[in-house]
Amino acid sequence: MSKKISKRNLQKLEVGKSITGEGLEVRKTAKGLVFYASTQVHGKRLRDKLGYERHGMNLTKARTKLKELTLSVPENIDTSVAKLNITFSEAADNYINALFESGGKNIKQKQQQLKMHLVPFFGKTKIKAMKTFDVQRYGHSRLQAGVTVATVNREFATLRHMLNSLSDRGVVETKHISVKNKSGETKRRKTFSKEQIKAMLKCAANDHDRYTYFFVLIGFQTSMRHSEILRIRFEHFDFDNRTLHIPEAKAGSRIVPVHTSLLDVISKEKERRNVEQGYLFDAKSATGHRTYMKKQFNRVLHAAGLSESGFTPHSMRHTAISILMRGKLSIADVQVISGHKSTQMLLHYTHHNTDAVAQGVATLAEATASHTSESEDGWFASDDAA
Repeated sequence: MSKKISKRNLQKLEVGKSITGEGLEVRKTAKGLVFYASTQVHGKRLRDKLGYERHGMNLTKARTKLKELTLSVPENIDTSVAKLNITFSEAADNYINALFESGGKNIKQKQQQLKMHLVPFFGKTKIKAMKTFDVQRYGHSRLQAGVTVATVNREFATLRHMLNSLSDRGVVETKHISVKNKSGETKRRKTFSKEQIKAMLKCAANDHDRYTYFFVLIGFQTSMRHSEILRIRFEHFDFDNRTLHIPEAKAGSRIVPVHTSLLDVISKEKERRNVEQGYLFDAKSATGHRTYMKKQFNRVLHAAGLSESGFTPHSMRHTAISILMRGKLSIADVQVISGHKSTQMLLHYTHHNTDAVAQGVATLAEATASHTSESEDGWFASDDAA
């Protein structure tokens, strides 16, 4: 941010944002403000953590400590934290540490992408020496390894966010590197058949993890996203009006209708736990709830004999929306349930019914059959006569 460092501006600072100036950087994290030294001394860039607000650090103390540090270079400060010419591997470590400090999203997934694929490829390459062509080579090598375009683009998203973060925080300049998504034919998203849905629910009910059945049932019945399901709280259900409030969603909060069969399951779980509120998928974690159920989902796929099918938790959402679209609901009604902001986006998540389309073509043929016979003796004949 370009705002001046002041107590007032620090009070207005949003989580994940920072203000730089006076040789300082102040970043707002989920746990409060963090103060850094961020300046140049003797031709070297200094970036050292000065302290946390929750530990007593404030703007006045940070300014004082910065003066002390700059006078003591190089003995008392670690200048290796933010070297101008760091390697990709060093930059990746810096990025992940910053995510933890600021309460970033999808940290586990980003760590895995970096550790398994991005760091091994770019490794000791200096960030300043990286080129857009190197990024393109990476994408090509991943496609050659057999992964999908969608997978490459997810890894590109992490790489792009990492480079932007490094640049925004003044760690290293990255604007010379362009990361553009790969284009290609999008594969048809897989949807479950009715028989497969029944098999999934049966195997989920028999899984040793009680939460697995809730996850699969809600996924098929509500078309909710993975993360939305795991943030459900008991008090979000309105049993009288048969609705579920989703306060945090991709397109904003929404209220969706739910079936009585799901409400019965939730009601019994409330009675079993003897609670009126709290997370349905509660856990001893920083969020207070589960944040990932793919392992349990894959276990159910295996039990149902579908482990090689390519299904993911998001396939439940695709399936639910496709079933709705094949019914008699209008697109506007489906949007109420799915939570899509635009009709165009909603149509990307639906799949036509091949049998229904074939029947529609047959209906059109029947409607024009009589005219076809007339044209042979009438319309076409008159043309010949002319």
